Amino acid sequence: MAPLIDLVKLPLPHEDNLPDNAEATNDVPLNRVPYLKKAYDALQDSMTQFLQDSKPDWVLYDFVPYWLPGI
Repeated sequence: MAPLIDLVKLPLPHEDNLPDNAEATNDVPLNRVPYLKKAYDALQDSMTQFLQDSKPDWVLYDFVPYWLPGI
């Protein structure tokens, strides 16, 4: 049987001030959260392209990519 939900991983762009595999605020100390937000902001173009190409039914996100609803 085919899965009802397909999860798509979009890796965050590299940010020098983040540890490898940091993806969420619980992955970094509080003083590194601004760099996490910077990495998420750098994801905007590829996320826009993905949404235009694939037209998903649902998008789940949190507060960090504040620009997502506008896409």
